[in-house]
Amino acid sequence: MKPDVQRIFTKLAKEKVDLNIANDIEKKSAKGTELLKGLKQTLKELNDADKKAISEIKESVKRINSARSNADKITNKVETLLLSIDDTITKARFQAISLGVDPNKVKGLKELKNIHDNIEVINSDVYGHQIPNLEALIKI
Repeated sequence: MKPDVQRIFTKLAKEKVDLNIANDIEKKSAKGTELLKGLKQTLKELNDADKKAISEIKESVKRINSARSNADKITNKVETLLLSIDDTITKARFQAISLGVDPNKVKGLKELKNIHDNIEVINSDVYGHQIPNLEALIKI
């Protein structure tokens, strides 16, 4: 083959390779751009979801703290009331026995004792209530 022809074939082959690479670059760039757009959107969605979850957790913690504060206030009042009810029940029983009357026949005493017992049970539940371990709840 003549050197000029050989040179032309070599040049054409090189240009064909350059065209194939250029096409590959164009296709890969288009796919990369599309995927990059999708990744950016996904990252935005993840960040938005994180912000919303954190905001909801903060609001929940505020509600829990408010409820805990209310619980502390009421349990302090309950302790005073329970002591007062205990004192009243003891006095009523003593007076009934002193008068020779069955303490269970004293009007309202049985109901007061039931109220006392119910308050004691519920107060125990309120006082013993634990705030959930948020880290444990969040683990999936």
